[in-house]
Amino acid sequence: MASPRLTPTPQPAASQAAPAAQYSLSPRGRTFIVQREGGYVDHFYNDNAGHCTFGAGTLVRMAGCTPDELRRHLTPAEIEQPLLDGIQRAERAVRRNVTVNLAQSQFDALVSLVYNAGPGAHGTQDGAQPMFQEVNRRGADAAARRLLTTAIHSRHVDNAGHVTMQVNRGLVNRRQLELALYQGR
Repeated sequence: MASPRLTPTPQPAASQAAPAAQYSLSPRGRTFIVQREGGYVDHFYNDNAGHCTFGAGTLVRMAGCTPDELRRHLTPAEIEQPLLDGIQRAERAVRRNVTVNLAQSQFDALVSLVYNAGPGAHGTQDGAQPMFQEVNRRGADAAARRLLTTAIHSRHVDNAGHVTMQVNRGLVNRRQLELALYQGR
């Protein structure tokens, strides 16, 4: 028996604006996220903030990997499912938090932002919340430049245990690329 054929949900044309609830991440958006997260890494590693990570940027915990984890290799299935779960969480956050019409490229860029920085708590300046607030207040096109200053800091702990927040050049570069995607370039 042949497997049932899935019919993709019709989505607005790339140049049209529509409610966020009508969108899913496009193939271009998915490729963008995977590339920005360093591709499909088949092992555990400590990211640039020292957090244990694997696959396409899947965070294990906000602490370093154990030596056993660093030696472990992962199968494609172990990498793919957490990526899909993370994308679905990010899509839901954008749909839930954005109340103005978006173009596909804007939706894709916001999903990338949430996948990388998290949605943040409503009414806070955490994660993607500043961008959501700006998009809803000023409109999708007018809010584009806010992407450049959203979630660009990393938490660093020195040898004495002092915590500081520092601008992370890698996140600045990513936000510039997300801005280009957001603007349809």
